[in-house]
Amino acid sequence: MNGNMKRIIPLILVIVVCVLAACQHTHSFGEWEVVKNPTCTESGTKERWCSCGEKQSEEIPATGHIEIIDQGTEATCTSTGKTEGKHCSICGKVIVFQTSIPATGHKYQLISDTATCTEDGKKEYKCSVCSDTYSVASVALGHKYSGSKITKQPTCTEPGEKSYECTKCHQSLTEQIEPLGHEYSLKSTKEATCTEDGEKIFVCSRCNHSYSEPIRAEGHSYDAGKITKQPTCTEAGVRTITCTKCRQSYTEALVALGHNFVNGTCSRCGVNNIKILVSKSAPFTIENWASATFSKTIIEISKLEVSMESSKIVIEGVACITNFITSNQYASPSKMFYFELFDEDGVKVEQTLVNLSTQKINEKVSFSSWISITNLKGTYTLKCVPIS
Repeated sequence: MNGNMKRIIPLILVIVVCVLAACQHTHSFGEWEVVKNPTCTESGTKERWCSCGEKQSEEIPATGHIEIIDQGTEATCTSTGKTEGKHCSICGKVIVFQTSIPATGHKYQLISDTATCTEDGKKEYKCSVCSDTYSVASVALGHKYSGSKITKQPTCTEPGEKSYECTKCHQSLTEQIEPLGHEYSLKSTKEATCTEDGEKIFVCSRCNHSYSEPIRAEGHSYDAGKITKQPTCTEAGVRTITCTKCRQSYTEALVALGHNFVNGTCSRCGVNNIKILVSKSAPFTIENWASATFSKTIIEISKLEVSMESSKIVIEGVACITNFITSNQYASPSKMFYFELFDEDGVKVEQTLVNLSTQKINEKVSFSSWISITNLKGTYTLKCVPIS
């Protein structure tokens, strides 16, 4: 055991003895004595003693801060202010900090303006809070016109007038009103025809001024036409074309159809494409001689007409037996003669007999005969041939 332990053990024994002795002692403490004063934020301590040497200690609670209000100041138009604050009167600690309040700035209001409609002036402003003032130059306001009033009514062709009054200086202004222009409507119409112009008349509903517009002639509107005369092989036809509106008409010639020969005969008009040359034209005489004896008949043809039909040559004429001589009872000249048809080569192709046996001497009588020309074409010669 070291030296320290030798010193501690007796001390412990003394303490134990004292405690055992105290358990049988009633303490009598004296007055409290503050050994550590409390602060705003920390507690303090107080003690008291017994005659036996016993000590009693107690905590003294912290006093807490004692607040003092730090007055705030209002901001002005040009100066900053600050808010209300608090601090402890004991320890001086700031409890509520004061903050800065910005300056409010002026609140200027216009209190006067000396400018007029036509002249510059000055505008004066005053702060509604601190009554501070300032002024600036102002330009002329210009007129403010209202309440137009027509002083002269416009017409279709002439302008009118209206006036205004400035609401500030009462100066008047005159302004021109444009002419209204005519308001035309159709009053009457004369319809155009195929050949003559028509007319529309328009009248202004305000001033009765009028003007006209021509309606151009429409021109004829002709139909396809109608054949009013059929063309033939040798004659032109007629087509009549009529306007569907006014019924005026005009005609057009239709070209003659021309012959349509089939086997020498036109299928439309029956004309044959044969040309007939007559070897003799009236008047002429025919002498018939008897072969056996001296006998003869003289026949005078005073009229002769030759015409063409669809398939034949028609021969018509007037004949007269002017002399009939016979010297033999057994032989007598004939009262007949032939019309013979010869082609271009002189070959006889057809003939017809004219019989005057019943005719009296010096008596004129008409005769008629014909020669067939079917399947013939070209030029032929018709000859009157006596019977010998």
